[in-house]
Amino acid sequence: MPAFAGGKRMKVPHHLFSIVVLVVSLATIAPGQPSNSTTKNNPYSPSPSGKAAIADPASTLKVQPAPTPTKIVPQQVAFAVKDSRAISRDEQPRVVERESTVTEAPRRPATNLYRIGVGDVVLINLKNSPHGSGYYTVREKGLIDYPLAGPVVSIGNLTSDEAAAMLRSAIKLFEDPQVEVRVQFYLSRSFTVEGLANNTGEKILRREAMPLFAIRAESEVQREATIARVTRAVNSTVESYVLSDATTDNVLIVAGDRVEFVEEKKTEVAQYTLAGAKKQLVAGTKLSQAVAEVIGQIAAPKQAFLRRRADKGAVTISEYDIRAIKKGKAQDPVLLPGDVIEIKD
Repeated sequence: MPAFAGGKRMKVPHHLFSIVVLVVSLATIAPGQPSNSTTKNNPYSPSPSGKAAIADPASTLKVQPAPTPTKIVPQQVAFAVKDSRAISRDEQPRVVERESTVTEAPRRPATNLYRIGVGDVVLINLKNSPHGSGYYTVREKGLIDYPLAGPVVSIGNLTSDEAAAMLRSAIKLFEDPQVEVRVQFYLSRSFTVEGLANNTGEKILRREAMPLFAIRAESEVQREATIARVTRAVNSTVESYVLSDATTDNVLIVAGDRVEFVEEKKTEVAQYTLAGAKKQLVAGTKLSQAVAEVIGQIAAPKQAFLRRRADKGAVTISEYDIRAIKKGKAQDPVLLPGDVIEIKD
């Protein structure tokens, strides 16, 4: 744009002219009219119609930055624990499971296992405090008087390790209770020994079961004993075992069983003597049958002398006519064990 100064035309620089044009353009913009970009991005700005636009709560929460927490609110922590979707997998608390001693107990053999029973006396050693240690008698239903673990405490049918673990979880007075349980007096399980042994009577089991060889050594079984008769407490059946058999040593004795050590009496074989030779006697054998078996049916001896021992040691001798016996004219005696027969023609 030309300018005049002192009647002369002046030349305005080009960049100054551009600045002037820009200033004039800004001045023409009506005050209070925001630009489209500002209106579109600000939810709280007035609408073009002059009415305030209602902001969408969802969009509002998305735009607002999350406040920085200054303290832990218990309600928020509880919600985060219940709903695992509210926290990441790395932030979720890990659950640590303890190995249960109860499940391990049945795997142990009965000869290496003892479960606390009624009448036993246990020693509870609370290492956190000497006032929590002492001896306790197990009463009915396995109960003991141990107030530190609660009003009702039952350790019946538990092993020592299981009882200690139960008490550790029940004692709340100490953060980490150190408990040890030992059976001091075994009184709940017993069995009986009878017969040929120097140490007979009622015996106490210190395990769920004991092998027979340990019972033989403890009872001092005599040499004359050859048989062990075991009467089972469960069904009252009687089992007999030969002591000379090696497998008998592993027979298990449990509570309530009765063990009797006896000597096996061998039954004497009934014999008779005929013509100087001993023969096994079959019950009911008669004189004529015995003679025919030795001599034969064809031979016909005339006489037989039967020597028999009486009750008081006396010996009687009887003479029999073999031919008359065969014809049915004479008595045919039944032989008895120890008879001695002599035959004469």
